[in-house]
Amino acid sequence: MLIDPTLYSWQPNAPESYTTETAGSISFGDNGRRVYMIEVSGMSSGALDVYADAEKTELIGSVTYPDILIEPTAPVCVDSLVIDGDGLAEGVSITLYSEIGYLKAGFEEYLNTTEGMTCIRNTPNDDGTDTVKGLDGFMFNGVEAENLYVSGNEWIGFGTNAEQLQVCRRDGKVYYIYRQVGTLADGTEFLKLRWEGYTQYNSTSESVRLIFEIFLFGNNDMFLNVVKTPTNSSYYGTSNLICNGQTTALRICDGSGGGQMICFRAQDNQGKSWEITYGEYTPMDVFSNKYLIRSDGVYYTITDDALEQVDVVSPTAACFYRYGTDAVPDGSLLLPLINPDVLFWTNDPDESLQMRAELVAYPFPQTLTGYADMTSETILGIDMLSAVYTGQIDIKLSFDGGTTYGETMTFADFLAMDVDELWESCQEDHSLYIQFTLHNDASLTRFKISYKN
Repeated sequence: MLIDPTLYSWQPNAPESYTTETAGSISFGDNGRRVYMIEVSGMSSGALDVYADAEKTELIGSVTYPDILIEPTAPVCVDSLVIDGDGLAEGVSITLYSEIGYLKAGFEEYLNTTEGMTCIRNTPNDDGTDTVKGLDGFMFNGVEAENLYVSGNEWIGFGTNAEQLQVCRRDGKVYYIYRQVGTLADGTEFLKLRWEGYTQYNSTSESVRLIFEIFLFGNNDMFLNVVKTPTNSSYYGTSNLICNGQTTALRICDGSGGGQMICFRAQDNQGKSWEITYGEYTPMDVFSNKYLIRSDGVYYTITDDALEQVDVVSPTAACFYRYGTDAVPDGSLLLPLINPDVLFWTNDPDESLQMRAELVAYPFPQTLTGYADMTSETILGIDMLSAVYTGQIDIKLSFDGGTTYGETMTFADFLAMDVDELWESCQEDHSLYIQFTLHNDASLTRFKISYKN
């Protein structure tokens, strides 16, 4: 049946093949599938229908021999498929090009509890620091957090015996420390640490009681669940995240004694920059990024480190998902092609068109083409154009899928364009093709279109 995609976190998935000799259903259990394309093989006659429900009211698509591909107009999210039709016979199978979904629910069972945790301290610790096994691969401020350093004065160091996360930090005392490692439903590993004590070293009054839980995740996110806070304002202490030479204040105490939830999402692979939000943590989607090569109207993918021509008429999302490569093609593979385009597709609504490889035209002049697909309903406009380049680069724009291009302009003039006017020009075809002509010793390191979402 059809499922609500917002209830799942989505991750790339390898193609899956299923035998369909007789009509029946394919169940994906607790995991959903976001289906981009279905490929049928082994059918010698007739037609095959694919539905999202047992009642066969939600038709995903049909294929009639000799056609082999079913491509929904938009990706379809399902927890099962129903196959029917007179084309079913022995040897017929389907291959799904889809993403796998994991229910976001289930993290709540680890909150506000010591169940499943190991107590590693059950005696008071005033000014001392406990060294606790960390989470392999977790990075904070460029250091792997092999160990956590947990102070009785309400602070934690990640891989370094230093104050990096302060939670009501002052002269307090910890009485209990608990540790747990586990795996979330989507396969993400986590480490949970629970701190129980008081923000006044010589008191066990409820007015200075502090309990907090810190989670480290295998995707390098952190989550702070403060369960109990002091009600005596003289003992709130100081709460900060200290990283990469910056101190960011955290809002934790409000006098009620209640808790606070804070999410820390790493913005780089070294854990030096963090996006901080307040509220419950939910795993984020792992978005798919794909690349195709085009030259003179012919499309190519990379197979065994070599160019392979593929049957693509127009580069839809499903075509990228079926044929695209996960990484930018090596430049040496493009040398035999005439004016090749490297096309980039992502299902990340916040992703901007960005050229990630440094391109140097040789021999000069050399023309390169970039393509921005603006069909996503989440894109509301163009916010900014930016680039890193050197030398003379000329620009031509096409708003009709690359069929015709406008007059030549300098790169500087293009970057200074009215972005609202540019956005309006893109609306008819919901796309923008850009030709970059590099002269002499020009180079283009990065070009980026930032969208309004």
